[in-house]
Amino acid sequence: FVDKFFLTLANTSIFAAALTLGFLFRGWRTKISTQLKFISISSLFIFFFLFEYTRINGTFQQRVVLIMSVLSVCVIWHIYELIRLQKNEPSFFGKLLVVFSFLSLICYWIRVFFVTRGSDPSHIDIFSENVISFGTRWGVMAADVLTFIAINGYYMEKSWASEKSALNVQLIDSQRINKLNEELKNADELNNQLSLVLVEKNRILTSLASSVKSSRSG
Repeated sequence: FVDKFFLTLANTSIFAAALTLGFLFRGWRTKISTQLKFISISSLFIFFFLFEYTRINGTFQQRVVLIMSVLSVCVIWHIYELIRLQKNEPSFFGKLLVVFSFLSLICYWIRVFFVTRGSDPSHIDIFSENVISFGTRWGVMAADVLTFIAINGYYMEKSWASEKSALNVQLIDSQRINKLNEELKNADELNNQLSLVLVEKNRILTSLASSVKSSRSG
């Protein structure tokens, strides 16, 4: 329905999205190096020209194998980063992201298997692929949507943990303030008692001084 060059742009965008997702997962754990950014951008340009060449001179199956292969590498990277993150910061949505990444990987491999198995490579296209490969394509899309939902859940989970930590700090501070107020109250009582003792002491000293004067006079 459109210029077939848009196939190259669309698949390159899918690859770029997978790379960006890998940067996101890595950024949760550590700083992204300039070298990794350079390698990713270079691989994106290489994929663009390679897919364009395959689109012009290759078959539908070859294009599917190409995009599924690079996406599989990206998802394996996602799983690696998420598992390392789970070791340091375990979370429910982090586990869900690992599960959805594995689901995407399985769908990629099933799709490659059924697209490349048996059909005439000169006639098959996205509209004439078999039911299973069609289903796995939608399975990949569903896994992507679930992944984005889980990412939002992860951020909500982190936000709640941060709020909880802040509330705990406020509670501790409030308890310390109450304790200090109690200590100040006790100190005031002790000061009052001390004042009474000092008054009594002065009274006794005055009385002793009078007694001494009386004794000397006698």
